[in-house]
Amino acid sequence: MSLSECRHGGSLVDNFDHNDPRFYLDPVRAFDEIRQQSPVLYSSNYGGYWLLTRFADVAHALRDWERFSSVGDSSPTSVHENWPPTRPVRELPIASDPPEHSNLRALVAPWFARQRLAALEAPIRQIARDLLTIAATNGGCDVVQDLAIPFVLGGLAHFLGRPPAEAALYRPWAEGIFLGRSAAPVRSDAARVQLLEWVEESIQEARCGDSEDFFRLLIDAEINGRSLDYEEALGFGALTFLAGVETTVNAVSISFHHFATHQRDLQRLRDNGDLIPGAIEELLRFRSPVQLLGRRAAVDVELGGMTIRQGDGVAVCYGAANGDGAKFQDPGRYVLDRHPNPHLAFGAGRHLCLGLHLARLEIRVVLEEALAAWGNWELSSPGDEVLLPRGDLHGFWRLPVKISGIKGDRGAWLDS
Repeated sequence: MSLSECRHGGSLVDNFDHNDPRFYLDPVRAFDEIRQQSPVLYSSNYGGYWLLTRFADVAHALRDWERFSSVGDSSPTSVHENWPPTRPVRELPIASDPPEHSNLRALVAPWFARQRLAALEAPIRQIARDLLTIAATNGGCDVVQDLAIPFVLGGLAHFLGRPPAEAALYRPWAEGIFLGRSAAPVRSDAARVQLLEWVEESIQEARCGDSEDFFRLLIDAEINGRSLDYEEALGFGALTFLAGVETTVNAVSISFHHFATHQRDLQRLRDNGDLIPGAIEELLRFRSPVQLLGRRAAVDVELGGMTIRQGDGVAVCYGAANGDGAKFQDPGRYVLDRHPNPHLAFGAGRHLCLGLHLARLEIRVVLEEALAAWGNWELSSPGDEVLLPRGDLHGFWRLPVKISGIKGDRGAWLDS
């Protein structure tokens, strides 16, 4: 659905549904309404779940794993809740609590470390340059389809230690799983099964061969003297793909959309590249790629005058927390150099996003290279951009832009 389509009438507070276009077309406005009227809100949709919308409540719930658990069916807000997948898999380490979570996370933490990722910057930067050059030659592109998806998938292949050409294999799975969850669930389920089959094959290859990729790490890993069992290794492999692709694609699309529609901010980055990291953090706050994530109440919890019963689903709303005026001054305005910026776009506590360093690296690199290779970019036809038709995550599926100038040899301006 495009941004230019009309909002539906009525109040979002009444039996809230995060997949309602009134929400996902404008989550900032929607969360403002909910936070003001009912900051701890119950919805009977998707089996019933509570929404936490204040920064303080969200931050506390993310850190309080003893009361807000990630174990078991802790994703009440998933858009595929009403159609169980053909092959469920326990995605690790996210679907666990300490001490198990701590042990599982420690196994793979070195693979995600900033020091290791530094060695990947050069090949990731080259992927961005190649894609941006093609777009500039064509005078424009669809930022999502032609840039963000192939860029992030190419980066994933390098991150996993897989052959770069394998990235082309990932694309049908990414498109089928991520867009299909709400628009075509049967297609999404089929793509998910194909992904799991590839993970299985990769684990078997690692077991029998001498590779040094991510799957070999899983095979060699031990917890308290034992190796990961087959389902645990499968869960790690699946989550690395599922969590590492979609959110970063969304963040890239959000970034390019903002600068296409805010030329002054774009010029500030062009004048001073040192502002790029802070500009990215503010985009992650202002247009959070993850809008809400599920937990399960492990005990009865009193919050905001409401009683959340043991076993109830709880949506911790990152997007709402990042727009809370009790925490951020003028939260509804994008402030490129906002400081400090203690946003929750990557979560908090034990479940702080494991891939945050990779995500930040990729967003920074593609913006740096776009500023070096392109002139100004703007929407090809305002209103033609298409948001993902779901509300747990936030980003674009179609984002056509035109480039008004390119840089010859990454220096002098050329008209296009």
